[in-house]
Amino acid sequence: MLNKSDVVWWNEIEHDLYEENGCIFGVVFDLFNNRQSYYWKTVRNGQEVYRPLGDDIYKAIELFNAQ
Repeated sequence: MLNKSDVVWWNEIEHDLYEENGCIFGVVFDLFNNRQSYYWKTVRNGQEVYRPLGDDIYKAIELFNAQ
């Protein structure tokens, strides 16, 4: 059964949208504040490297393409 207290664990949902040359562009949905932000991530030496790109999708795309 789904318990309402479980929602605390779902406060943010991360979803990868696009991948190119090992670099991933994605979005994070903040369920409590009804906001989204974007990120760039990749894996280097077995470690995930994550860089926030802000909440403006057009600026985030520019920043992703500049990586």
